[in-house]
Amino acid sequence: MTFVPKMPQKVQFLLDFSFPQIAQFCPRKPFIGGRIGHDLERLFLLLLIKKVTNWSYRTVAEIGDVSHSTLVRANTKFLKRRVYEKFFVHLVKAAYKQGLIKGRFVAMDSSFVQTF
Repeated sequence: MTFVPKMPQKVQFLLDFSFPQIAQFCPRKPFIGGRIGHDLERLFLLLLIKKVTNWSYRTVAEIGDVSHSTLVRANTKFLKRRVYEKFFVHLVKAAYKQGLIKGRFVAMDSSFVQTF
């Protein structure tokens, strides 16, 4: 028996995108030997899925067929290099050029709001 999970709609929405800007934000050193490593664009997508769904690293790692520690290291690398912030700026600039954002300032609030 093969188990085929039905992904939530927000995950299916993310799967339609590609993120070629990640290679610009995290340039790789020239390959001189050893293991090549995982595709940063794919790891970025898996980490976005983790953030959108609030699943654990282990759950997303199983879905993406990578190890748990690989996702943790990639997240640390993206945080240190401020990739999430750079990607957000990239998205805002693209939306502004398309006329989706009319104002001069963009604010984003990620504070926790307790609900019942």
